[in-house]
Amino acid sequence: MEKIIALADVILVAQQLSDSLRLGFLARSHHLTSEFIELLELYLAQNALENAQLTHILNVMLDTQQRDDRLYYADILQYELIPFLTDI
Repeated sequence: MEKIIALADVILVAQQLSDSLRLGFLARSHHLTSEFIELLELYLAQNALENAQLTHILNVMLDTQQRDDRLYYADILQYELIPFLTDI
């Protein structure tokens, strides 16, 4: 049986990841990134969430991660993704 993911779990890990990125804790942020992606993927699948704004936010996050722009990645998590998820 698949574990049900609560929005609070996704937000908690996103906040921890954002903090780790800002503080420069690279090993912890890499671990939290993997955990966050897994939780977010399960949460989105369980709740059938998909829309253009979410896709845009995730694309921006991917771009910032590929450019290794940790502070912007943290900002997107904290100021874009978390508010978006809590509003839907």
